[in-house]
Parts: sequence; C-alpha cells; structure tokens
Amino acid sequence: MDAPDVKASVNKQREKKPLSFAINLILYGVPVLVILWILSQYFMPRPAIEGKPAPPFKAALADGGTFDLSEHLGKRPVLLDFWAVWCPPCRKALPKLGEMAQQYADKDIVICTVNLSETAAEIQAFLQANDLEVPVAVDSDGTISAQYEVRTIPMLVFIDRSGTIVEAHLGGMSAGELKGRIDKLLVEE
Repeated sequence: MDAPDVKASVNKQREKKPLSFAINLILYGVPVLVILWILSQYFMPRPAIEGKPAPPFKAALADGGTFDLSEHLGKRPVLLDFWAVWCPPCRKALPKLGEMAQQYADKDIVICTVNLSETAAEIQAFLQANDLEVPVAVDSDGTISAQYEVRTIPMLVFIDRSGTIVEAHLGGMSAGELKGRIDKLLVEE
C-alpha cells in the first residue's frame, strides 16, 4: 500500500468514529437509561403518605383566586398533580390532566395541579404557550410539597371521598391509566 493510500484509509476510519460513537450511544446508552428509569419507578420507596389523611392547604391560583383543599376533603375525591415547568415528564403529563379536567368537569371530582416554586407569570406563560387549561395552585415556598413528601415530579396524589390519600403515583401515567384511576376514585365509597 502506498503512503497516500494508508493516509486515506486512516482518514476514513477517523470519519467513522463519530458515527460509530453515536450508534453505540443509541444502541447501548438509551436502553440503559430506559432500564434505569423503569427500575427507579418500581424500586423507589412508596411515599409514606399513602393511607393517611390528606394534609389540607390553601394556595394562590396562578390565574388568580385561591385553592383551599379543606373545602373538598371529606366531600369529593381529589386529584393533585405536583409539577414544574422545567420538568419534561411534567410537561408531557399536563395535557392529559387538562383533558381529564375537561372530561370530568361535570363529575364530582376536583383536579388541581400544584406547581413547585415558579411564579404565576411563568406558569401562565407556559400554559398559554402550550394551550393548556388546568387549575394551578402555586407552592411558592415548598410548604405543600413538603407536606405531601414530594421527592420526584411529576407526582400524582389520589385522595378519596373521605379525605384519605389512596395513592401517590411517582412519574407519568398514560391517559388510560389516569382515566382508570379517576373512575375508581369516583366509584369508591
């Protein structure tokens, strides 16, 4: 092999390295991340608040007004969703919650989201940019999330008619799963 041929062969191999790195990242890195996420969902300890009375709270709503959970506890089921604008899984889950809020508007259930630490202006800008209509209670100082032991978001908290937390679900949920959980809340006595 001539020197120019060797040089050309080495250059071709160098050009393939970035491509092979990207392929290896996709083939090995992405599945590893998915497996780690799945394992974290199944092995992360359940929040200790399940089975306990829901802590009442009062918070400003991002669009004005106030949300007072104590007005609903013991009267109707409640679904709370803890989230933040910066959280990609939260942004993916919010449209489903918006759909459920509209779908169950005439049912005896309260669906409210609780934003962690962002301003009402930031929240409103995000909701408008994404054409979302969901009630958002603002947890500006982290008091509410501390009461509900929020360690990861999104976190969905299902509260039954008696005011007891029946489930604190960590991570996202499909629209079908969400609908099933809401329907179950509505039929439980």
